[in-house]
Amino acid sequence: MARGLWLLYLSFQIDIVMNGLKDCRENVDQEFKAVYQMTVAKAYSIGVEPAKPRITTLQKHRANAKSARATSSADTASTIEDHFRINMAIPFLDHLLKELKEQFKGNLITNVAHFPTII
Repeated sequence: MARGLWLLYLSFQIDIVMNGLKDCRENVDQEFKAVYQMTVAKAYSIGVEPAKPRITTLQKHRANAKSARATSSADTASTIEDHFRINMAIPFLDHLLKELKEQFKGNLITNVAHFPTII
C-alpha cells in the first residue's frame, strides 16, 4: 500500500514540475526578465559587466537566432537580454520539457515504478 501511495505522490510531483515548466515557457519574456535582472545585479556586484558573444552573419558553432526587434540582418538580438533569452533560455526550457515528456510519457505511475533507485 505504501509503495502505491509513493508512486501516486511522485506522479503528482512530476505533473507539478512539468506544468511549472510549461507556464514558464509560455511566459518566458516575463520569467526570464526577472532572472536576468537578478543575474545582472549579482554580476555587477562582483565587477562583471554582461556582454553577448561576438555576432557574425554566419554562425557555425553557436546559436544565433534572430530577434523580432533586430534592426539589421547582421543584428540577431537587439539587447544582451534578448540574446540570452532567445539563444539560451528558450532552447533550454524546450529541452527540459521534451526530455521530461519522453521520460514520463504515458502512465506516469507505471514509468516511475521502473526506477528502483527512487523507490
